[in-house]
Amino acid sequence: MFNVVSYLIFLAAASFITIDVGRRCYQAGKFYLEYLIHDKHLCLTINRILLGCYYLINLGYIAISLTT
Repeated sequence: MFNVVSYLIFLAAASFITIDVGRRCYQAGKFYLEYLIHDKHLCLTINRILLGCYYLINLGYIAISLTT
């Protein structure tokens, strides 16, 4: 029973940290990408793709670490 509770706490904490860091990087990345690429629509698309990839990689790592 304690393993299930500790897994849920780990899952909640790791997911919260991943989502919070992703949002912060997304906000900061807007200005950086607009500085590099002067097309705002392209920058927004690239930033969203980077955010999605970040979430997939980190949440996948969390899922794998729960199984081991």
